[in-house]
Amino acid sequence: MHCARNHSAFAAVTLGVLAFFTPSLMASQTTGWSVTVSVNAVVDHGDNTAAAPVVMGGKVVDGDRLTTGSGGALVLSRGEDLVTMAENSRIVIVNPQPSGATLIDQPYGNVDYHVTKEVRPHFEVDTPLLATIVKGTTFSVAAGPSQNAVTVSEGRVVAKNRSTGASASVGAGQMGAVGNSAKNVNVGAAPAKGAGAAGNPAGASPNSNKTKGNKSKSNSDAGGKKGGGHGDGSGHSGGGHGDGNDNGKTSKNKGDGGDHGHGHGGN
Repeated sequence: MHCARNHSAFAAVTLGVLAFFTPSLMASQTTGWSVTVSVNAVVDHGDNTAAAPVVMGGKVVDGDRLTTGSGGALVLSRGEDLVTMAENSRIVIVNPQPSGATLIDQPYGNVDYHVTKEVRPHFEVDTPLLATIVKGTTFSVAAGPSQNAVTVSEGRVVAKNRSTGASASVGAGQMGAVGNSAKNVNVGAAPAKGAGAAGNPAGASPNSNKTKGNKSKSNSDAGGKKGGGHGDGSGHSGGGHGDGNDNGKTSKNKGDGGDHGHGHGGN
């Protein structure tokens, strides 16, 4: 998906914005978020109010729901804290906020966070499946349809399964993930840049289905000649399905016709 391919680019935007704004961000934190980058992004309050374009230099307040569209990007700053949204993503600044802490809901999409360090946990990002709780660090959260994940670049976070309450510590260079039916938080090495959990939460390569289709076609053709396979192949370029039975005769007569690609052949 687009999000996965562009995720590393948005990480670079985060670092670039951080470097550019460092002199002004060194001041003590303010209470509100300011918009420092806005491309194809809108804001509403989630209560049937009309969405409006996010304006550069504008303020974001509790209760605001921010959404980026295709090709969009949004960067918020608050003191030294930064939130960088990739395209096709959404966050909500929860209202009311916890006392002395920040809580952001991230229903979907890919967002990078840079959070200043404090003695206790003071910043939390909640996706539908995963809660990420931090004292201060740099991390990325990906909320997809079947898996939510946090990838840590610096420092350490606590990743919590929101369904079961199970939690795990995730350090720099690691990813913590929770699937739809998972009971725990799965912690492992972070994926290579450009192959993150962001756009492909199931962890499968975008070309994996195509590869499987090609293999199925080969297996299905072979199955037709041997008399066991369905000659079903997924290429959509042929004329028939080749629905072979396991008796060998029907497959021999029909297996050569199709080029459709889900080979189910048997010997």
